[in-house]
Amino acid sequence: MFKEVSIYNKLSKAKTTEKFFNLLINSIAHNLYTPLNALIQLNKSISEILSGVNDMAETNVHMIGICLQQLVFTTHNILEMSKIRQGKFKSTIKEINLKERLQNIYEFFRDDMLYRDIKFKVEMQSKLKKNTISLDEARLQIILYNLFSNSVKHTTDGSITLTCKIIDS
Repeated sequence: MFKEVSIYNKLSKAKTTEKFFNLLINSIAHNLYTPLNALIQLNKSISEILSGVNDMAETNVHMIGICLQQLVFTTHNILEMSKIRQGKFKSTIKEINLKERLQNIYEFFRDDMLYRDIKFKVEMQSKLKKNTISLDEARLQIILYNLFSNSVKHTTDGSITLTCKIIDS
């Protein structure tokens, strides 16, 4: 209740439409995160309970989990766009294993690709396979999610090939 009153006060004091819009978007996105994260945890719990018991129910719970993750990615995208609009964009560089991240995002879209009979292939420079790289992990996740989402959505049959190489170190 206090959170809603606080945001209402901020919104009513916003001097410009732009400021009002940014406050509103940020408030909505942040208010979505808590229930989405709770639903994801509940979904995982239900999935564990149903494991091996009922294939149809297990498939449906899995699909619910994918939808929840898509909502989290979309909410994150909205917050990132808001930060860019406000000039508050900050990059956080850290060491990651690119091969691992690609595997994680592939797992997220795997069922949809299997359902559509889409083959997936990664062509990666050998030094990227063996080493970690420094980059902004959050932005990479958003880029990979959007790239995979659009690729799967717009591929009716055949395959998707993702090529990873260092262009400029």
